[in-house]
Amino acid sequence: MSSAGLLVSIVIVHYRTPDVLVRCLDRIRAAGAGPGIEVIVVDNAPLDDRSERAAASAGARYFKNVRNVGFGRAVNQGLKEGRGEYLLVLNPDVEVQPGSIEELVAEMERDSSVGIAAPRLLYPDGSLQHSCRTFYTLSVFLLRRTFLGRLFPNHRLIREHLMLDYDHASTRPVDWCIGASLLVRRRALEDVGPMDERFFLYFEDVDWCQRMQTRGWKVVYHPAASMIHHYARESARRPGKGLLLHLASTFRYYEKWSFVLYWLKMRTSTIRRIVLVISDFIAVNLAFLLAYVIRDLSGGFLTKPTFGFGRYSRFLLFSDAVALLAMALAGMYRSRRREEAGEQVLGTGRALAATALIMMASTFLFATPVYSRLVVGLFLPLAFVLILLLRWGIFSLQGSARSRRLHLRRIGVLATPEALAEIERRLGQHPEFGFDILPLAGEAAILMTPRGGRPAEVEEAVRLWVNDERVHEVVLFEDWPGGGAERVLARLNREAIPVRFVPRFHPALRRGARMDDFLGFPALRLSSAGPAARSWEKRLLDGALASIAILVAAIPFAAARLVLLLAGRRLEWSERIGRAGRRIRCGRLPGPGPAGIFRALWEYPTLLLWLRGEWSLVGIHPFSAELWERLPEDYRRLPPDAAPGWVTLAGNPEGQTLDALCAANLEYAGRQSLALDLDLILVRRGRLKGAR
Repeated sequence: MSSAGLLVSIVIVHYRTPDVLVRCLDRIRAAGAGPGIEVIVVDNAPLDDRSERAAASAGARYFKNVRNVGFGRAVNQGLKEGRGEYLLVLNPDVEVQPGSIEELVAEMERDSSVGIAAPRLLYPDGSLQHSCRTFYTLSVFLLRRTFLGRLFPNHRLIREHLMLDYDHASTRPVDWCIGASLLVRRRALEDVGPMDERFFLYFEDVDWCQRMQTRGWKVVYHPAASMIHHYARESARRPGKGLLLHLASTFRYYEKWSFVLYWLKMRTSTIRRIVLVISDFIAVNLAFLLAYVIRDLSGGFLTKPTFGFGRYSRFLLFSDAVALLAMALAGMYRSRRREEAGEQVLGTGRALAATALIMMASTFLFATPVYSRLVVGLFLPLAFVLILLLRWGIFSLQGSARSRRLHLRRIGVLATPEALAEIERRLGQHPEFGFDILPLAGEAAILMTPRGGRPAEVEEAVRLWVNDERVHEVVLFEDWPGGGAERVLARLNREAIPVRFVPRFHPALRRGARMDDFLGFPALRLSSAGPAARSWEKRLLDGALASIAILVAAIPFAAARLVLLLAGRRLEWSERIGRAGRRIRCGRLPGPGPAGIFRALWEYPTLLLWLRGEWSLVGIHPFSAELWERLPEDYRRLPPDAAPGWVTLAGNPEGQTLDALCAANLEYAGRQSLALDLDLILVRRGRLKGAR
């Protein structure tokens, strides 16, 4: 090893195996590791400080995770800290033999196209461990992980997968090698990226090697370098948590690399619409059946007899057609945003209200008197409940899969570092979105040398990146520092790759903008109506709630104020910043005050502001006049045109920065609607987390 500069960084990840780690560090030291090597230990959820003391004794850099973040993420933490030209990912149960690291580096230096080099692994008794493999296929997986393997232990597919007929004595390119010991070139790491952290344990090595080859880098098995490996992944075969982790990683791997699954995921929107249509069809028919049963059971209280269900068959078909058409016209099969709780409630209610009106009218228009208006009247609330229950059941299953990092929609993001940071912040607050964000930095090596060194224009490099990484959708910011945004957009459109384009003036846009046409030029059309006009339902609801609260709380408030006057205390008045930066005076009873519905009693004078549209149940965070001068100048120059509220998009303001509160207010002002308000109320009360 050259001591002129750091050449190799060894990254060791372990989980509560301090004794094994000590042996691994001793073997590295005994192998004659010189000044050209650094050792990095990443410790997942240690129970004591033995590993830290062992790392310090060996001169290794030590990093600790308070919880087990998984093998892939911990490896990436170590790779990020590594400073060497080459990085060796090493399991703690591997014993480094003298000269093995030098041999791997020498092979890398002989062939600059090698991205990963792996040594020959031996069991402690000196026998060969078959560590180089071919990529998994479904047939191989069934033979390796099910009872079929016991029936056909020497099947040709197993022998080919384990490369049993290869002499393992000569260097050769392979599909992949197990991740117990992998030397990766830094330039290849920068080009391909680190391990995929979706794989908590198992298959992260297979995925990494496959991405290397997709990008034009070789994965080489180099038996001249040999190491002893004590572990044989028995946990993947035994029933229990290890087997479950292995199965979960297997599913993630096939979900990511299977052409069939990728083809299906690219058509997720179509499949989603079909599933929702079927779900709504079942709910509508079940609601009609329940309404008929209730009418039949109530026959003893009604004068007219119940006709047979067969007499309703034509009318039921008519109901199905009208209900599904109304749901479609309400946009309930259109976008993922319709999964929000508020959108579900409002959209379904509007669609079924129209359905009920048409059905009630049809009982007079049809030339037959057999249709019971009681059946038709019961149909609306039953269908409303059943449609929401089935839809939320579907969304809950989707959310459960997303929370387990399954069935994620891979989003390629081309944006500025600031926009990427904001995207990651919002995604951290809402993991139920189900997005696997894959950012592409403007200075990434992939743009200059896509697929292992062949130069290409930026639009071609992005296209190759999208195909190589199995990206389902691209989000392209106009001010993306990689340049050529117009050419990139045109190329992705030509390749029929779904794209969301975010213009550089996006802060000035508001929800509801849509593509239009002006003399043949595509143009964004913004509604001419202001926020108040666009949310007339919200204003109507606020006025109704305020009127009810004013009447109900009038006597209790008068009594409370009389007690205060007798005690010599007065109402507390403060100046707040309201809609469009206007200053409003808010009054309340003294003291901290309760939460929930009793807040209306404590802040009774504020209810009068509701009637004027200056306050709302759900709105922006109301800043005090003292804080106003400390807010960002851009926010004060163009404050959001939305009323303050008791429930806000920012949630609990305690502990949040002023910038975060301003960002939440601006986001709410651009998206405000009655549906969003309902969604925030439901989320706040913990009844439902809307999956978007």
